[in-house]
Amino acid sequence: MDDPNMDVASTGAAPWWRHLVLLWRDVSTVRRGIMSGDATMEISLRRLRRYEFCALAIFVAVGIMGIVLIERDAALVAKAAETASEAQTESAVLWQLAALDPRSPNDAERFAGALKQLTLHQASLEAATQSREAPSVLRDLMEGQSYTLADRMADLIALGTRLTVPGLADETDHRLLEFRHEIADGLAPKVDLAGQLFTAWAHDRAESHSRAIAWTSGIILALAVLLALAFVPFEYRLRRGITMLEWLAARDALTGTLTRGAFLARLTPMLAKARDSASVGLIRFDIDDFRALNAKSGDDAGDAMLHAVGSRLKIAVGKGALVGRLGSDTFVVALPGLAEGQTGLINEAIRLSQVVSQPMAYGGQLPRISVSGGVALAPKDSRDRSELMRMAEIAMQDAKRSGKGRVMAYRTSETKAHARREAVLAALAKGDFRGLEPWFQPIVACKDGSAVSLEVLSRWHHPRLGQILPREFLPIAEAMGKLPRVSSEVRNAAFVALAEIDRTLGAQTARLGLSINLSPVELLTPEAVPAMSAALQATNIEMSRLSVELTEEVLAGGGVPVAQKNLQSLRLSGAALYLDNFGTGFASLSNLYEFPLDALKIDRAFISGIGQSAKAEAIVRGVIGLAHGLGIIAVAQGVETAAAWDFLRDANCDYAQGYFIAPPMSFRTTLAWLGDQTRSQRAG
Repeated sequence: MDDPNMDVASTGAAPWWRHLVLLWRDVSTVRRGIMSGDATMEISLRRLRRYEFCALAIFVAVGIMGIVLIERDAALVAKAAETASEAQTESAVLWQLAALDPRSPNDAERFAGALKQLTLHQASLEAATQSREAPSVLRDLMEGQSYTLADRMADLIALGTRLTVPGLADETDHRLLEFRHEIADGLAPKVDLAGQLFTAWAHDRAESHSRAIAWTSGIILALAVLLALAFVPFEYRLRRGITMLEWLAARDALTGTLTRGAFLARLTPMLAKARDSASVGLIRFDIDDFRALNAKSGDDAGDAMLHAVGSRLKIAVGKGALVGRLGSDTFVVALPGLAEGQTGLINEAIRLSQVVSQPMAYGGQLPRISVSGGVALAPKDSRDRSELMRMAEIAMQDAKRSGKGRVMAYRTSETKAHARREAVLAALAKGDFRGLEPWFQPIVACKDGSAVSLEVLSRWHHPRLGQILPREFLPIAEAMGKLPRVSSEVRNAAFVALAEIDRTLGAQTARLGLSINLSPVELLTPEAVPAMSAALQATNIEMSRLSVELTEEVLAGGGVPVAQKNLQSLRLSGAALYLDNFGTGFASLSNLYEFPLDALKIDRAFISGIGQSAKAEAIVRGVIGLAHGLGIIAVAQGVETAAAWDFLRDANCDYAQGYFIAPPMSFRTTLAWLGDQTRSQRAG
């Protein structure tokens, strides 16, 4: 038996009928391969495509060749007809010249014009006669004699030209007689003969052209019929093969489930038929800790696990349901005709998760699979395909956060939270920062409670989304790479606000500082410090009034050249460097020794323990002593009780901030608070 994997190139020397036999066999192989999943199906389909391409290429090549030949022959026919017309016109011009008298004033101009026309026709006839397509009898007539017709015509034209020259009256009679005799007895009969020969040549070319068209058309038609007879019998099988190929393309190669595109395409009409009494349930499963299992057991074990999940789901869902694989370890199931609503869907999802989670035999072991699932119901939750998929994903993520190995239904509360997050994300993506503004929390001296600085905090009251808390938008902005832009917007507005405070309160706030946060991302941005300096100059605020708060992560990454340059630029410009949230990050004593800091901000976790924990109080005293030992300022943040305030004053802490002193406030409220403090200090 012939090898079904034999390449078509190996049959190139076979006769044409052998190719038809192979073609029939290939079509049958495609059909059998599709039905059985045989690997030869793809090879046979490639053969069919090669045959079709070659046949089409031959048909097109023959057609183009026929068209080119017909066009070329048609051009020759047109040239022959044009030459015959030229010869006939030249004969008529000769007889016209013989009838005209160049001496007559009435005929002189017509004679000269006819003579010029004769010259042009003669040049055209000579060019046509010299063409290789012209018959030899015409070449013999025009050039084959000792005194050729072309030479005689040239002499006649020269003689006629001489007759048009004035002042030759004594020669005119004799030469005119000679001119007319040459036309009547010599040239005109031969030109008439040439015209007849050219006409006969044109007719012959036209008949030859008609035969060429007939033969070419016949060959093309015969080839088309032959190709039709060769391929039409296979059309049904080929169409069936393509349909089955599409069926295979819609299946995931590893698990045999539907691909994402195929699943969504089949889900759409299913959702259109959904109703309350016959709902469509969507279940999204994700294998728990699949990456860890795959890394531990190897890719082969991971593939076996995915294959087992897909096979179990296909068997367990029953007829009419859809099973698809969306990603690496994510599967989705669509269950039509649910009469029990969400309760029935959850029960079915739990049943499927239990089926999938059965131990899997692999490599002599019985590893257990755990899946988390999320469900959504149409039309109750949504009829939209994308929305329903999103709802099932949210529910699945909720199940994972709740401890994995669970199935959870989509909750309406998740809709609002997710929709709000999407709205915030969209606003950040579009740069819609309307309502983004700085708020201020005072930092005061512990010895007398006077304000020494204002920490800038971000607040966002969007005209459409309302109040957006920092914990909502700052993580999203950081993930999107928008945090530097957000921080810049808030900082610049804070500089303008500080300038307004100076103009309003005057000398009382001349040395009031502004404390801003600088993230590690901004510290690694070369343009951050120059942009900040330009914004300060625009508001006439000195850099020395600025305190830049850095996280302890900066100490770990401060060796980066860009970060070093920015920090040096800040210090040289007069800005103070504060280490924020000290005690809970990466800072070590060696970092404090090497890093040029001006203040330590003690983390609120230790301040909140004052009055409740002796250890917390000891740590606070120790950090204050450490700061003073390094010659820098100690700042306590998160002061919320009178006990904490009194403790910090007794411990000689330099500065403090917190709700006990003042909460974060808007610009107008901050301005009023500063005014009240100034008046109370004057009264005191």
